[in-house]
Amino acid sequence: MRSESPHDKARKIPGEPYGFGRLHMRILFDTNVLIPAEPTSEADVTDNTRLVSLLLQEIRAASHEVFLHPSIARDILADRDDRRRATRSTLAKKYCLLSSPPAVPQALSNIIGLPEPGSHDEVDDELLAAAFCNAVDFLVTEDGDVLRKAAKAGISHRVLTIYDMLRALQALNSSTPVTMPAVTAITCDQLNISDPIFESLRGDYEGFDSWMEKCREERRKAYVIIDGERYGAISIIKPKLKIKHGSGGNVMKICTFKVGFDWTLSGYGELLLRDVLNYASEKGYDRTYLTVLPKHRALLRLLSTFGFFDCGERSNLNELVYSKLLRYTEEDYRNLSSLDFHIKYGPRHIKVQGAAGYIIPIRPKYHAKLFPDAQVQLGLLPGTYPCGNAILKAYLCHSPTVAIEPGAILLFYRSGDEQAVRCIGVAESSIRSIVPNEVLRFVGSRAVYSSTDIEELTDRGEVLAVLFRYARSLTTPLPLRKLRSVGLLTTAPQSIVQIDEKGMEWLQKSLQQLP
Repeated sequence: MRSESPHDKARKIPGEPYGFGRLHMRILFDTNVLIPAEPTSEADVTDNTRLVSLLLQEIRAASHEVFLHPSIARDILADRDDRRRATRSTLAKKYCLLSSPPAVPQALSNIIGLPEPGSHDEVDDELLAAAFCNAVDFLVTEDGDVLRKAAKAGISHRVLTIYDMLRALQALNSSTPVTMPAVTAITCDQLNISDPIFESLRGDYEGFDSWMEKCREERRKAYVIIDGERYGAISIIKPKLKIKHGSGGNVMKICTFKVGFDWTLSGYGELLLRDVLNYASEKGYDRTYLTVLPKHRALLRLLSTFGFFDCGERSNLNELVYSKLLRYTEEDYRNLSSLDFHIKYGPRHIKVQGAAGYIIPIRPKYHAKLFPDAQVQLGLLPGTYPCGNAILKAYLCHSPTVAIEPGAILLFYRSGDEQAVRCIGVAESSIRSIVPNEVLRFVGSRAVYSSTDIEELTDRGEVLAVLFRYARSLTTPLPLRKLRSVGLLTTAPQSIVQIDEKGMEWLQKSLQQLP
């Protein structure tokens, strides 16, 4: 058994029982997670049933706890089907009830508003309050309204879908990084159209094979991730399309964007989307768009996270039309914050004006975890563009820097072997903490650190945790001698260094020209 460290008493969080500082997590399930976890009929067995079964395996393997909120009983009792209500009430008893859950605090109500008494919104808000007040570490839900409220309340990193919670736990429970395949650009005539990834597309779209034959004849560009002998993900694009959706200009349509179900936890979607968006930016498109069936909620969330917006229109197949702008106006550059600008026009476009900047030294071991594409550029891994972690990342260190502002430009300096900046990010938020659970709560599903990593870091002292968006890697890195010559550094950094005003002026002039 692990002995108590000198820091354990310092880790105690107000309102939590003593000893809860270690990485022992309390996870709250929403009703829409309980139902696929405990199906009462064939109709309840969905794709989420498999995911939540895997989630429960990961939770048990790490001895975490799952709770149900007492208010969920009201959800179950509201079911008018007597047999189903009785069965679900029995199955719910397999889970611990959250004792003495907090009431919805005024601070939360001020943000998300007041619900109608006795409504489903009232139950949602009570579940959110449990996460907001730290009665649980994470709330797992598939409810889009709950996820939107969590974002407004600033706790979206603590309110996760089944997919995101499972992905976080798999990272925490493993100390071995997974070697990922590459994103490959091909043309449609090179596609294996008998691959299983196309089966669901044939089911969703009548005439899919005829359409695909047209894509093959036109040799449209496609991006694929090949995992073993199968496609893990695929995207097909159609350039120079003249359509009515959104504003005018040079438009690229994303005709197909699909991640195979066996790879939903891989992060393939984000990396595939980044390649597609980078291609569109490099080719000078003003915007891009795609159509999505409303049932594909995970894809809609992914698109919204990276600056796509609902055009308020429907395709002739009753699909939602989501668009993203790629060319910005002077007004947007002037008026948007650095972070908002990057979300709207990124990942490649970065606004330096008015932002702070930091050079963050990172050892090769952790640089490889965070930025596997840079590993390829260094010739250390096979392939041309490995899918490592997602675009949304977290970085942990012991820097004395108090905090890093949202929108700050982050230049990651690989110390040791390369001594150069190759990767650039944009900060979202940061915290300082010595409490392992608090660090984990903050990084949420972005963890590339195992639970052992996090515990060892907090054992050595207070940790600075930074959430950021990975913007790009530089084909030609900025070596130490260059950083010194332009005034960004005076010597090799041993800790986080804030870039001064002169250095930021150089960065603003040079960033768009850097390859």
